[in-house]
Amino acid sequence: MHLARGRLSGELPDVRSGASFDLRILHEEKVNHDAERVRLGKEKLKLEQQLTQVRAQLGNQEFLARAPREIVRGAEHRLKELEEHLRKVLESLERLG
Repeated sequence: MHLARGRLSGELPDVRSGASFDLRILHEEKVNHDAERVRLGKEKLKLEQQLTQVRAQLGNQEFLARAPREIVRGAEHRLKELEEHLRKVLESLERLG
């Protein structure tokens, strides 16, 4: 974040001024699509591995019988979180093409 003192010029449409402040919002979106695909691919693999582990844990009848209920609920919650995160990663990969 860049902070500036003094008045900002009002030449751009994204400048707002008040009695005691000037606010300028600058937004640049520069995405390296290849690097983003690689990053998301790595994240996808990591999530798939974690999902495999949690699903195996929840599929283990001995674990389910012995573990305290709050631990099982935590694993179920973690499964839902991982599935949602993977869904978002897959959507992002699809948008990148």
